[in-house]
Amino acid sequence: MKLTPKEKRKRDRVFSKLILARDNRICRWCGKKDGKKDCSHIINREFLPLRWSPENAITLCFRCHKCLWHKNPLLASKWIRSELGDAHCDKLLDQC
Repeated sequence: MKLTPKEKRKRDRVFSKLILARDNRICRWCGKKDGKKDCSHIINREFLPLRWSPENAITLCFRCHKCLWHKNPLLASKWIRSELGDAHCDKLLDQC
């Protein structure tokens, strides 16, 4: 099924709210509770089969999302494996 950009944005907003609520709006990396939080995808959201999978997303504060997650992929990879475990990460990679 081909989704329009408008439909994708609507689903993204709902999905983001779901992930933020699941994680109690707490950054999974640094534990920060206040400030702006982002729904961050583990496997890039352009890969549609995992775009709205809760197993493929975590809550990160703005700083961790932009400054650590996106700017330091090796550190992010190491951290996400320690946070979620090898089996979880391997399962996501098998779906790519």
